[in-house]
Amino acid sequence: MIRATPGTADDPSDRAALTDQTEREFRVLVHFGKEPGSFAPESIDLSAEPSETNGGSLIVTPPGASLHIDGPFGRVDTVINGRNEVAAFQFRCRAKNRGEVLLKYSNEVAPLIDHMAFRLDVPIFVRAIAWFDEKNQVTGASYVAPYRAVGPQDEGLFDLELRPFYALYREAMTSGSVFYQFLCYSKILEGIFRWLFPKLRELSRTRGVEFPKLDVRVAALEGITGEGAKWVGKSIEQTFNDYLQKEFRDAIAHFSLDDEEPWIMSSYVASGAVANNLVLARHSARRMIEAAAQLIRGLKTALRETSLQVIDRLPP
Repeated sequence: MIRATPGTADDPSDRAALTDQTEREFRVLVHFGKEPGSFAPESIDLSAEPSETNGGSLIVTPPGASLHIDGPFGRVDTVINGRNEVAAFQFRCRAKNRGEVLLKYSNEVAPLIDHMAFRLDVPIFVRAIAWFDEKNQVTGASYVAPYRAVGPQDEGLFDLELRPFYALYREAMTSGSVFYQFLCYSKILEGIFRWLFPKLRELSRTRGVEFPKLDVRVAALEGITGEGAKWVGKSIEQTFNDYLQKEFRDAIAHFSLDDEEPWIMSSYVASGAVANNLVLARHSARRMIEAAAQLIRGLKTALRETSLQVIDRLPP
């Protein structure tokens, strides 16, 4: 998330503008794209000015057409790009801070986008949400950063015993949904702790090889913040059982738990709660795959075998 103010870096009025809690007018621009934000080009739209958007969608209007939607929450205007595609939604609201702006988006505008995607039967990707505080002249935006470019490394050594986990990890990274990414990382942890390790323990027992004790802990990373930071230094297995699964995985995997209200997947609040713990889930999954790889290679050496028969039948 970024915010920009009109002053200089040391302008004392900047802090007052950013912490203003009076109710005021905001203009909000919801930028669309034809792909998830994580796969967007580097020139991703963060402007709150509709004339500057270069977004797009699969919704195409007749040439020269203008479109606005009146709903129970007020008026939503559409921004049409040069290809006659609906490139963004624009709406106005009164709020006290950006949190209330994003809550209004979640409760009022996101359901409209969900409904349009259903009615038109096409995906509508929200690449960024930008807002302009007219009183304080402050622009802010929330977006999903694209993946960075990387160089090739030595990939010649890997273990086929881990192919279900490598596949899940790649599946997570290629998804534009934070909910589905979280489920994939959770499934990796579940599979390692409750399927792979029991198989390897049994193999070790029957072959008379000692099964090593593992103590893999959550490392302190920049992206692990909030409640997730409380689990830094604790075992990843405990973190998964007591936090990631209990607080998020089960709620995502089921429509509702114990007659609770279901999660609204298009809600900025719900997706933000998951996204704030996505680095923790991804880090945990990656660390356990690495630990499993070391364990498998150690067992291969001890047993003097080049492969272990642990995935003759894949987990359901």
